[in-house]
Amino acid sequence: MTQAQIRDLVAGYLDEDRAAPQRYNSDTIINLSIQYAARIYSFLTLAIESTGTLTLTLPTNRTFVSVINAFPLWICPLRITQNNAHISRDTLMSFRARKNAWRNDTGIPQRYAQVGAHGLAFHPPPVSGAVAVFQVRYAAFASTVADIMAEDHQGLADGAAAIAAGLFLGGQYTPGADERLKRFLDCISMRAKHVRERSQLNRYDTLPAEISKEAAKALLKAVTGK
Repeated sequence: MTQAQIRDLVAGYLDEDRAAPQRYNSDTIINLSIQYAARIYSFLTLAIESTGTLTLTLPTNRTFVSVINAFPLWICPLRITQNNAHISRDTLMSFRARKNAWRNDTGIPQRYAQVGAHGLAFHPPPVSGAVAVFQVRYAAFASTVADIMAEDHQGLADGAAAIAAGLFLGGQYTPGADERLKRFLDCISMRAKHVRERSQLNRYDTLPAEISKEAAKALLKAVTGK
């Protein structure tokens, strides 16, 4: 489905007149709800992959790098290579466990760690003034609904309708909002399971998390207030 088709479907769920909307402005609230649902879907499934090149010219001891300018839709790394050599994923704690003064090292990067939402740390960092080029495969947020698999568009519409009702009008006009959100979460869970299996076969560095019943209930409560 296109953005417009999903928007029409959501409006129907909300019992909204598309020609003369009364409660939900179709160009703002419904579109924003679709965007929210798409971001939740992207974050929990890691189903949308993208690739790019990260080129770094690092002065001495600069080990932390933000990737958000290079990859604006970034969620997390899936695989990083340099000259076809895999850079192993690690943690800052492991860096320090191996050597307290690890930030003083320089050389050919062998490991990386994710730092916060948009940061990466490489160890050892390139020598001062050297140029390091990394090939990065990463999970990304959807830029449009076309990035989301067509078979999941129905679930996306369910999620957007529940979000529109729950966040913007407290669910007062759509008694089925919580059921639609459950269907959205089921869609996410099924897609995440598929992506997790595929990612394990590809030996990716990051896998989508398994959504527990407790986490699903927390999301339901956050959106519907129930």
